[in-house]
Amino acid sequence: MVFLNEIEPEIKYETKDEVVHDIKVKEGFPLFSREDLPLDLKAASSLVERLLEHLTSKKRK
Repeated sequence: MVFLNEIEPEIKYETKDEVVHDIKVKEGFPLFSREDLPLDLKAASSLVERLLEHLTSKKRK
């Protein structure tokens, strides 16, 4: 089992425009594209499965 904290993704920061970069930093926008992030399919499918179980549960209010 591989955990996300053990994966070291190669993130490429887009620094084409310094003004846009500064605004992103100031406003809290991501400096990299979503496609550059690692995806743990097993954990994601487990999370969706648990969510669906919760949504179909009769104990839910």
